[in-house]
Amino acid sequence: MFGPRPRSYAVSIPKKQYRAALRSALSAKVASGRLLVVSELNPSDAKTRSFAKVLNQLGLTSSTLVVVGTDRTDLERGARNLPGVKMVSPRDLNVYDVLRYDSIIIPEREVARVQEAWS
Repeated sequence: MFGPRPRSYAVSIPKKQYRAALRSALSAKVASGRLLVVSELNPSDAKTRSFAKVLNQLGLTSSTLVVVGTDRTDLERGARNLPGVKMVSPRDLNVYDVLRYDSIIIPEREVARVQEAWS
């Protein structure tokens, strides 16, 4: 009767407010020059060494968020062992990750998907 009861501390945020926060976070990354839109993100093979080489060529040595589609399993295989690198799809992009990671890489073909998902 008076025992412990589970309590949820979850807070829901209205969709418009969440989208505005995501736009603001992405705009801050663009203003600071930490958001890179690349024409194509293709390492030579699905190896971690190849993906690390691509990141070094882009000048990214700190934590990096890579926004790619779900059809890019070769990129995921190459990036999964790198510390500080996270791969997300345009649908799964969130404010926490945008603020947490120092740099963001988005291939050109994914920019339209990000806009479609969050506009």
